[in-house]
Amino acid sequence: MGLLWSMSPVPGSRKGLRLRKKDVCVPQLVNISVYGGHVEEGFGERVPLASTLTERWHMAPGVRRVEIREKGVRGTLFIPPGAPKEEHLMISVSV
Repeated sequence: MGLLWSMSPVPGSRKGLRLRKKDVCVPQLVNISVYGGHVEEGFGERVPLASTLTERWHMAPGVRRVEIREKGVRGTLFIPPGAPKEEHLMISVSV
């Protein structure tokens, strides 16, 4: 997991870029490439030594995602499959 959470924009990218997932219900496609030498601007034009495309899932299969917008309460409810009604996790973020 450390390989993915520690990702940063390539050299020469616009400042302030962040990796953000808008829809956590679908996987994020991540292209992982290995290049010889050091990373520097223009390395993308070089041929990678190895490369693979992988999926990063942000939510386990079967989990239901429910948006909450009621009486000033805003959040997201993630309900695992087979969970009793009283055992839910609500994540709230204020921006």
